[in-house]
Amino acid sequence: MKFIVIRNEKSVGDVADKAYKGLSAGARKKAEKALLRANPGLKSIESAGSGFIVRVPAIKDGEVADRRTIVDPVNDITNDLTEGLQAFESSLTNKFSAAEVRRREIAEKLKAASKDLNDQTHGKSVAKELKKHMTDSVKLHGKRKKHGLDALKKLQKTASIFDR
Repeated sequence: MKFIVIRNEKSVGDVADKAYKGLSAGARKKAEKALLRANPGLKSIESAGSGFIVRVPAIKDGEVADRRTIVDPVNDITNDLTEGLQAFESSLTNKFSAAEVRRREIAEKLKAASKDLNDQTHGKSVAKELKKHMTDSVKLHGKRKKHGLDALKKLQKTASIFDR
């Protein structure tokens, strides 16, 4: 079922004209009755007021709802979700890039420290541990980035399913 939002319509007939295109006089009466059945609040359209959400039922006689004025809540939610996921992807990419820069800076300091350690007693074993730590850090960073982006892509794919 589709929906429209009342803006400045003054009668149920105006709502029918907004919801359906190309209505004949007889079809307009059917559309008005269908709208009133689906939306009892339209009986007093003045009290419904601007912003009232109207259910637009399908009517017979082949009249087609005017899709330009119909609000599709699923589509709106899908668009909001898609935009949010794109913003999150950008944020996630920036965070991983910043983390990579910090990791490289720390790696440079650790390399310099391991060179100094090689000259000291038991320094080689400590330098070896530092090198292992740096290698493990690179692998872990890569895994986290891959898992995060994979999960994001799955969410984006799921959101695209709702896009009609």
